[in-house]
Amino acid sequence: ADTTGRPVAVVGGRLIAETVTTRGTPRGGLAAWDLATGQPVWETAMPDGSKPFSNAVPGASTDAVFEGSPLSATLVTGETVRVMTLSGDDYTASLHTLDPATGTLGDRQSWVVAEGPGTPSGGVVQVDAAGVLVDFDSAALFLPFASHQPALGWPTSGP
Repeated sequence: ADTTGRPVAVVGGRLIAETVTTRGTPRGGLAAWDLATGQPVWETAMPDGSKPFSNAVPGASTDAVFEGSPLSATLVTGETVRVMTLSGDDYTASLHTLDPATGTLGDRQSWVVAEGPGTPSGGVVQVDAAGVLVDFDSAALFLPFASHQPALGWPTSGP
């Protein structure tokens, strides 16, 4: 097979999986199957040309986030699905909602979360209804799910 998948959630009668196309340059994506029929319902590319983290289980080891190779994790709280992406190009973290019925990504929330140079590492620490706690380049960052809220981090720079 040219695509591998890792199931991440069952939401609204759909099995959602993170996918990686393995022929040529690896590309990350998301796909859903109808639980009643087993038929594929939709496929979509991950944001910013990203690939899934090697292990997005909260508390797992972090992955290097190389320039030009952003990484994403699918986050599920109740019936709400989001995709978090970390980028080493501009040291940002972003969140998109994902419609589990159609695979459509919603508006992007984005935060600059570190300063270069270097190759940061990142991973998911914990997810709850308020947001996601991320380990990004040896800093703890809380990315809120509520719109227009600042990311909270430690250690912080400045006064």
